[in-house]
Amino acid sequence: MIDNRIEEKKRQEFQSLLYELAASRTALADVNDRNDYYKRFEELYKPINGEEFHHYYSDIFAVLYNLQIGKNRGSIDDLAFNVSHIKKNYIPQNSDFSIYSNLRKLYDHLSLDVARIRYSDNGDTKISGEDQLSKIKNEVNRLQNDVIETQKKSAENELLNKKINDSLKDINDKNEELQKELDETKKSYIEILGIFSGIVLAFMGGMIFSSSVLENMHQSSIYRIILVSLIIASLTLNALFICFNALYNITKKDKPKIKAWVTTNVIILIVLAGVVIAWHKGFIETRNKDINHSTQTVNSPE
Repeated sequence: MIDNRIEEKKRQEFQSLLYELAASRTALADVNDRNDYYKRFEELYKPINGEEFHHYYSDIFAVLYNLQIGKNRGSIDDLAFNVSHIKKNYIPQNSDFSIYSNLRKLYDHLSLDVARIRYSDNGDTKISGEDQLSKIKNEVNRLQNDVIETQKKSAENELLNKKINDSLKDINDKNEELQKELDETKKSYIEILGIFSGIVLAFMGGMIFSSSVLENMHQSSIYRIILVSLIIASLTLNALFICFNALYNITKKDKPKIKAWVTTNVIILIVLAGVVIAWHKGFIETRNKDINHSTQTVNSPE
């Protein structure tokens, strides 16, 4: 009879082998891996003092149960597949003995427990089928309600997004309009400053020319003084009119009234024409001669 300690150690090794084979369906894909498992099973079932090790049904069931509930990694299907592969393709690694019969018994016992577990699961599934169907129906109804609620929220969100987009568009349009108005205002400020500068320069220029004419009026004839004064007045008034006209266009945005400008220029032209005619005819010289003649007549003795 095998010693209890040795037997317990072999049972642990047996369960460890089953868990390893259940971990992956490709555990025996490599030749070296297969040969290694053959050797480990031979070492497990190797007789000791003429006594063979016999695996326990309880150990097989414990392994399958732990795999089924997920306590250990792997699946019972992969375990059954790999044990079947070992049984069919076993090649003895030790010439002294063969464990084929042990592997066949292991496969039979394992297949029986797998079938029993499957049958038990199917029975539990059949008993709880109506409850599961009711749960499924309730879940479907809940999902349908969730879909309807989601659709309603989606429609509300779309309407809200549309309102937000419209508001953003209005804000952007107003922002662009304000930006344009700001640009126009800046441009107008610059133009107005330029116009006022022109007005000041025109006025100052007119004053300077006028001062120059007045300083030299004793050296020139009256006709030249009047002509130069009228020309300076015309240039100054026209320059001011151009500046005020530009300012009017900026502020009023319509056609300026030019009646006063035309009237002023007509009057200046008439006066200029009159001065030229008077100069040509010598009206002032004739008048001076008459005045001198009258003065001499009055002052002469009778």
